[in-house]
Amino acid sequence: FPYNAPPPHEPVKTLRSLINIRKDTLRLVRCSEDMKLPGQESGNGHSCYNIEFTFDADTQVAITIYYQAIEEFHNGVPIYLPQDSSLQSETVHFKRGVCQQFCLPSHYVNLSEWADDELLFDMDKDIFPMVIQAVVDEGDEHVGHSHVLLATFEK
Repeated sequence: FPYNAPPPHEPVKTLRSLINIRKDTLRLVRCSEDMKLPGQESGNGHSCYNIEFTFDADTQVAITIYYQAIEEFHNGVPIYLPQDSSLQSETVHFKRGVCQQFCLPSHYVNLSEWADDELLFDMDKDIFPMVIQAVVDEGDEHVGHSHVLLATFEK
């Protein structure tokens, strides 16, 4: 590690989070043949993918995926704005539960339409290739509480 570990006698504080996206489960799944883009023929080199991951929620949650998005803060709450309104999924609502699977077959990303530099995060532009935002969707006690997963793509 590039940093020193804390002494073993130092107390550890538990982080309390209502939502946890399990980043090790995030994956791209190639769309099935019947989900091809309109006007797209099989074998023409275009690849569309669905986004899948597992998450835990101690409350109702609303999940949205953004692509090519910038981050802004309004009253301390992060807001993600894609460069184009077509570069985001619909918002999907889930009830509380553990080991829930996010899979939205109607939503896909076609990476063949992206330039190579759009697949990676560029600190100069502050544009995130993919943002998954899970926001608490019940009550006023936890307004603004969310779990955000920032991701890039590898060829």
